[in-house]
Amino acid sequence: MFDPQRHIPQELDAPSMELQQVSDSIGFHWWFWDPRQRFLTVSPGLLKMFGIDPATFDHTIEQIYPCIHPDDISKNQERHKKLLHREVQVYEMEYRVKDPDVGWKWYYNRGSVRKRNEQGEPLLIGGIR
Repeated sequence: MFDPQRHIPQELDAPSMELQQVSDSIGFHWWFWDPRQRFLTVSPGLLKMFGIDPATFDHTIEQIYPCIHPDDISKNQERHKKLLHREVQVYEMEYRVKDPDVGWKWYYNRGSVRKRNEQGEPLLIGGIR
C-alpha cells in the first residue's frame, strides 16, 4: 500500500547543507511547501534552474509561476489542488520552464503530502524535480 510519509526520503524534510550541495551537484532538486503559511522552500539548484537568485527568493509560489510556460500553469495548479483535496496521493507533472539559452525546456516534477494535522489538512507538501 502507498505510504505518502515514506514516499519522499525522510532526510529531505530538513536537508543538511552537505545534502543540499551534493543534490545540486548531481541535479537532484527538491522543494517543500507549507500551505498554511504559504511558505515555499526550494533547493538552490532548482531556483537557479528557474532563473531565480537564491539570495532574492521570497519563498512564494507566485515567484515561481512566471518561470513556467503559461500553457502549463493552470494544469499545474489543478493537479496541486487535487493533491490538497485528497483526490490523488501523488502530484506528478511535466511542464516547461523558461531557459534563457534554449527557450522552453521540459521538466518532470513529483510530490506528495508529507504531513497532515488531525483533521487531515496538509501541513507540509514536498517533492522532487
